[in-house]
Amino acid sequence: MNVDREKIGKVDDKLLDVLQLDMELLDKLKNNIDILAYDNKISIEGYILFIADKKTDLKENHLDKRKLYRILEGVLEQQFYIGEDYIVDRIGTNKIRIKNADLIINDTLLKLIDASSEWLIGRYSETIIKYSLLFNISFIEIMINFKEKYDRLVTNLEDEMINGEIIFTMFASSVITIFRKKLGEEVISDILIEGNKLQKLENIDDKILRNIFMEKLVDRFSIILNIKTINVLAIITDRQGDNEKYIENIYLLLDDVDEIS
Repeated sequence: MNVDREKIGKVDDKLLDVLQLDMELLDKLKNNIDILAYDNKISIEGYILFIADKKTDLKENHLDKRKLYRILEGVLEQQFYIGEDYIVDRIGTNKIRIKNADLIINDTLLKLIDASSEWLIGRYSETIIKYSLLFNISFIEIMINFKEKYDRLVTNLEDEMINGEIIFTMFASSVITIFRKKLGEEVISDILIEGNKLQKLENIDDKILRNIFMEKLVDRFSIILNIKTINVLAIITDRQGDNEKYIENIYLLLDDVDEIS
């Protein structure tokens, strides 16, 4: 998805009316979520109406809270967490123990299950908004990402092959993808800040650095991203993360950058 990051204003009241939200949720959305301008210039109304008009068409009758938990656990922990407080890199080669990680993951899953309760009765917009507020990501971006995946799904598969588990998995993965993409940008910013403090990155172009992080040192970068993820989830669940290990691994990456450059 190509996104023009130029903000064009707050969500329009008339568009929000179609979601039929309670006032508390409506106020949170209006105060926290910006509409973004998109390259294809398609009206945002289409995405809002897509969710509002689906009614009970996303086959949620195939789901229950037990299935939701299993789906969310798989999506949240993929290439990230292996249990017993261990965070791993993207291919599972290196692992780092973060105290209370298991509690943080479990508490996050409980929050997600609670945020997903309306999905089970066909009130998808409430779930999308609650996820956007929980992870502090764009409600509109979630909808667009989800709708693009949904459209591909119904184009490529016969209706009888599509069930509620597939659709909800697709939705949950859309959210986690956007969340981790946002954290990835924050990690790069943190690396640059620490690198500049140590005067290690002064003569390296930002574009070259990104290439080093995403290609040559991708496994090292991925475990830093995963520590960042557990630290942010710790904030969401009112628990303690491990910023010391986060900074420590940034320094290890900076040492690797020195060797490469």
